[in-house]
Amino acid sequence: MYGLPEGTVEMSRADGRACVHPEDLAALDAKFGQVCMEQQREHVAQFRIVRASDGEVRWIETRNLISYDTGRPLRIVGVGIDVTERKQAEAVVKEGESRLGDALAAGRVIAFEWDAATRQSRRSYNAALILGYEEGGGVRGSQCDNFLGQIHPDDRECFKARLRELCLDNPSYAVSFRFCSRDGRKVWLEETGKGEFDAAGRLLRVRGLTRDITDRKKAERALDERNMQLSLAGKAGLVGSFAYDIDTEEIQISEGYAALHGLPEGASHTTRSIWQVGVHPEDLGRVDELRNRVFRDR
Repeated sequence: MYGLPEGTVEMSRADGRACVHPEDLAALDAKFGQVCMEQQREHVAQFRIVRASDGEVRWIETRNLISYDTGRPLRIVGVGIDVTERKQAEAVVKEGESRLGDALAAGRVIAFEWDAATRQSRRSYNAALILGYEEGGGVRGSQCDNFLGQIHPDDRECFKARLRELCLDNPSYAVSFRFCSRDGRKVWLEETGKGEFDAAGRLLRVRGLTRDITDRKKAERALDERNMQLSLAGKAGLVGSFAYDIDTEEIQISEGYAALHGLPEGASHTTRSIWQVGVHPEDLGRVDELRNRVFRDR
């Protein structure tokens, strides 16, 4: 494990220390000194070594039992375990979690898991920021009922209905709702989840993602308000807009266009043939010629 010559059965403490990675030696000494000062019987440590045979850096975990005599450590018996592969796997997992955390934070998305038996939820750490919890305020392992209680009253029953509908034939759901955060903000959330069931069809857990769509909802509301203002202005000023599909001869029209042409209120489309009927006979030929010339000249 240490890359020592074959047949080696003993080594000095100095030789052992020489194998420890220089960056880990001070921390290893400090921990061992603390253990001895507190007269602890057990000592567990992890550190890197530089193998004597090939210079490869490996991770070692030692687990030791210490016996004392009048307060002084007398003898240490222990085992050394090569945990390099485990450390490498932990590093990969940690890097993956870091990348996932960055992605969730950038997209303002919370990953969650809800246990149907315990009714406990676990959520990713960025939930504190989005849901208005204090950092470390129990977001991971928070009661599902608390989360439900903060959903806007007008949206709560719809949310609960989506959960009640989960079954083997309908394992997924998607729902948007308003959420009253603990810091007083009202946010819009969009949640997609998928249930996991046992062989009898009983719901075990729900896993999914909750996305903060507050900015999108604000933009949609602003767009709706602007469209409403344009519609009112079009009606009042008799100004209409349209989009004409030449292949289908269908015309999508605004409310102002409908008012301008005397079409039924709420009409959203018409056709070229209906439009032609409304054009004064003395003007139809001239309008067609103008249009055809534009098409011809591109």
